[in-house]
Order: sequence, then C-alpha cells, then structure tokens
Amino acid sequence: MSIKRRYSRKQQETLLEISVLTSLIALGVIIVLIISHVYVNYSIYKNERDMEIISANLAEMQKQIDSTKEQEKEYKSQLDELQAQLAKYQAIVIPDSMKSE
Repeated sequence: MSIKRRYSRKQQETLLEISVLTSLIALGVIIVLIISHVYVNYSIYKNERDMEIISANLAEMQKQIDSTKEQEKEYKSQLDELQAQLAKYQAIVIPDSMKSE
C-alpha cells in the first residue's frame, strides 16, 4: 500500500518558490565561479607573458654584460702593452740650472 501525499496549492507554491530561489542562488554561485576562473586564468597568462618579457630582457642584458667584460679585458691588455712600452723609457730630469729662463 503506497501512501501518496497531497500538497495544498499554497504548499506547492511555497515549494516552487523555494526551488526557484535555490536555482537562482546556484546560478549566481556558478556565475561567480566562472568569473573568478576567467580572472585567475587571465592573471596567470599575464604573469607568464611578463615573465617571458623579463627573461628576454635579462638575456639581452647578460649579452651586454658579457660584451662589456670582453671589452674590459681587451682594454686591460692594451693598457698593459702601453705600460710595458712606457717602461722602456726612463724619465729624463732636466736640472734647474739647464733650464732656460
């Protein structure tokens, strides 16, 4: 024997209102979750793009640093050569008595 429960018209309307309200709340939660998901994905994409730009700039700066170090080595070797050539010559000191006035 099955028992069927009958709801009055007012109870049916109340249950319908509750189910519609619950559906709207669930829809709102879903929309908020979708928007937050899109925002997080955009932030991740933007951060990855910025990291790629920074990495490219860092690589370019590293090349410039290496080039500058090579130039520094070259200039130091040229300076050493010039100092070696200069060391060949002795300084000539002219006495005050030989200087013309």
